[in-house]
Amino acid sequence: MRDIPLEWIAGRFAVWRADSVSDKASIETLSGSFVSITRTPEEWSVVSQESDVPADVTSEQGWVGLRAAGTLSFDMVGVLARILAPLAEANISVFVVSTHATDYVLVKEELAGRAHEALSAATGLQVTNAPSGAS
Repeated sequence: MRDIPLEWIAGRFAVWRADSVSDKASIETLSGSFVSITRTPEEWSVVSQESDVPADVTSEQGWVGLRAAGTLSFDMVGVLARILAPLAEANISVFVVSTHATDYVLVKEELAGRAHEALSAATGLQVTNAPSGAS
């Protein structure tokens, strides 16, 4: 399998729950370049720029992200496993979002430097940039 190119994306993100009608209505106003909304019978889970999080919701802030660059074919096997294995070995917790085109991996901002080192050293991954503003 070819190397998987990874690139850090700009921004600080939050993961939050939209529990009330007003929380759900605020989703329509999200303006960041990366927003993910997952709806299940139990919850609405949202990933957005920290600045877009409503004041009264449960949220986990301080995430930065990277993505598998380009479009991943649905028949590619083990992409997330290859990305997540070095992070797990470095004891770095993640939050993952998959889209139709690619996979995104969020890590806490204070761990971005360690994550970058672990991913850069891993065989089969090619990190094309450094996390911006992360320690």
